[in-house]
Amino acid sequence: MTFDQYIEEAKSFLLKCAVNKVFEVLISKFTFLAWGPLGPLVKYILGKVLKIAIYESEMAVFFLYTDIRVNAQGRKFYRDIEANLTAQNGEDEEAKKNAEQNLIDSFRNLVKLTS
Repeated sequence: MTFDQYIEEAKSFLLKCAVNKVFEVLISKFTFLAWGPLGPLVKYILGKVLKIAIYESEMAVFFLYTDIRVNAQGRKFYRDIEANLTAQNGEDEEAKKNAEQNLIDSFRNLVKLTS
């Protein structure tokens, strides 16, 4: 998976979660929005509006900023993915465990939420 594909997947996941959460909040306040065909229509409109917000506005800047901040961690993560794949195809069980642990550690470093 390339980094652009990763960012696209992250945006898609964020969009799905945002639509579901906003829809959940809306129907908790205005229950009539979930009745009949109105529910899917409201969800569709939310999806369109939030897609614009995520893909076309400052969220794009956020993802570019994130790209700059995690570039080194991302490169290490990709190297560890390749090393893990190579090790998993080998015979040495110790190398498999070490490669998998390195992959887990670099993933944790990549997704750590600190400033």
